[in-house]
Amino acid sequence: MIEEKSDGPIEFEISIGNHGNKLDESVTPCASTTPPTNPVSDGLHYYYLPWADDKPCTMVDSQWEDISFRLGAVNLLLRIADHLERGISHLMVAIKANLPIETQAQLAISSLDEFIMDCNHPLPQWEPENIPQNEMDIHLRKLREDQLNTLREQAINTRETVSEIDDALKELKSYRETILNLAIEGKH
Repeated sequence: MIEEKSDGPIEFEISIGNHGNKLDESVTPCASTTPPTNPVSDGLHYYYLPWADDKPCTMVDSQWEDISFRLGAVNLLLRIADHLERGISHLMVAIKANLPIETQAQLAISSLDEFIMDCNHPLPQWEPENIPQNEMDIHLRKLREDQLNTLREQAINTRETVSEIDDALKELKSYRETILNLAIEGKH
């Protein structure tokens, strides 16, 4: 709210940084303020601004980069981590409840199977309408794809060779940590 002198007309300003700041003479002026209006007062208190049917409307227009390909990759990886967390939780409950070893093994195998299928989902592709890919985007995508392929192969190997439930649980936790590390996006 801008009030240049007391008991004078009041006007409201919307500005982002200095752009639109009418008090800053170093930037070009723009229509970012409401018309000056004297408030209704009884001499002690101000009650309202008498705009009636002429309420000012301020439109804030902005343009943002389309980084959906980055966010889509992060969301995919976080979804995989959530699936792993759910599988780990179910397996830990089964272990604490001393369920039969066959039930525990079935939970471990189903968690590994789900993880293997999740790793097969492709990362979102960059589209021409997105912002231009930079070198970091290209390297991060390659790293994530390579890591997902490696993790999938490790999970297939674990599924075929693991003999202890604790080993399977340890591997699932390791996969989850790796996925969470891959989900870190340095550009937002």
